[in-house]
Amino acid sequence: MLIDIISQGSDVNLDIREHAFNILSNVCRDSRDNQKEFRRKNGIELLRNNLAYSSIEQTGNATTFLLSVLDCLSSSVFGNKRSEGHFLEIEGVYVLLDLAETCEQSLKRVCLSAICTILENAKSFQYFVEWNSQKTTFNASQMLIKLYQDEDKRFGVKTEEGILQNTERPLNPNDSYNLRK
Repeated sequence: MLIDIISQGSDVNLDIREHAFNILSNVCRDSRDNQKEFRRKNGIELLRNNLAYSSIEQTGNATTFLLSVLDCLSSSVFGNKRSEGHFLEIEGVYVLLDLAETCEQSLKRVCLSAICTILENAKSFQYFVEWNSQKTTFNASQMLIKLYQDEDKRFGVKTEEGILQNTERPLNPNDSYNLRK
């Protein structure tokens, strides 16, 4: 029934679909039988489709919706070889990389965590290497480097010709000395 709710797409309110993903996430967590059933009912395809950031309508909170989809991905796909294999076959890594590039800052870390988790699967590396951004034409490595450079800039890390200038800043980004600058 939950998969039916999600599969109806924008015909169902975004908040209701978010709750359905939350429940599915909890049902699939640490349950091989439920993960298998989720896969058989095309749940992985629904996850992939709902991770497409640009296709979310704005009738609810898109950020919490995507968070629930990423949580469901983690609970229902990761750690299950067949589910991970199917997620790779339907090019889920491409969707995750697209999401990491376009999502807001609050979702970036969760999305990057999902990318790191799926990259533990040896078969996923080819998808990572093949991906190119449609927005910036960066490849996956270049995009990740850019994200890390943005984080360094956000935390005020100073480098000169690639050499770290202030060794205290990146190690203690929240201490009072660093917050004054």
